[in-house]
Amino acid sequence: MPTVPSIPAPPSSAAYDPTLLLTVILSLLIPVLYLFRSSKKSSSRKLVIFGPVGGGKSAIYHRLRFGRVVPTVSSMTVTSATFVPNGLEGKPMHIVDVPGSGRLRAQLLEQVSDASALLCVLDGTQLSAQAREAAGILFEVLSHEPVARRKLPLLVAVNKVDSPGAATPTAARKAIEQEVQRVRLARTTLSDTSGRDKKLSGIAEDDGRPFSFDHLETNTVVFAAISATKPELSAVHSLLKRLG
Repeated sequence: MPTVPSIPAPPSSAAYDPTLLLTVILSLLIPVLYLFRSSKKSSSRKLVIFGPVGGGKSAIYHRLRFGRVVPTVSSMTVTSATFVPNGLEGKPMHIVDVPGSGRLRAQLLEQVSDASALLCVLDGTQLSAQAREAAGILFEVLSHEPVARRKLPLLVAVNKVDSPGAATPTAARKAIEQEVQRVRLARTTLSDTSGRDKKLSGIAEDDGRPFSFDHLETNTVVFAAISATKPELSAVHSLLKRLG
């Protein structure tokens, strides 16, 4: 009968070089760790732009990204990109423009959950209607748990400062505070459907005083006048510089 060649037994674990094995493992882990760290860094430099419909959010976004204002219409799509904002130097940052439609409120809350700064834009020439809508949006954003537990800087930008009759930041703040007070009284309660007490905090906490942004301990709020067309974006640039 022909002789069947013997098959060599596989090397035992003792035959493996531990140094070589460690080198292979590290070569696989290092790229993964690098991507993880890069992801954390980009998420720590994220600005979310939001506010009432027609406030000028997209104009601000395009001014920051391209250095110019392009014709825009009301959109139902979130726009985002990572870039170095026009007029600034340094590392790129992730900037998100969320349309003002109430149907996108869930997407707004998702975007602000990992934001590092917030920019609420409203039309200063339409203060009465814009303040009412802005108050409702700000209430939802600032009472959102991932935002409420972190000290995020918030800039409320009163747009179209170069237009006749545009509201001042002081007038806008007073109008929005009054509207937030109405929203808070309408939306908050001390008992849920089971009759158990709820602990309310931040913008939702009714301590008996008229609402003021000064009462917020979790957020730094600044009101400023801006213009996307003039342009006058110094307040926005100051906010972005805080991101490092």
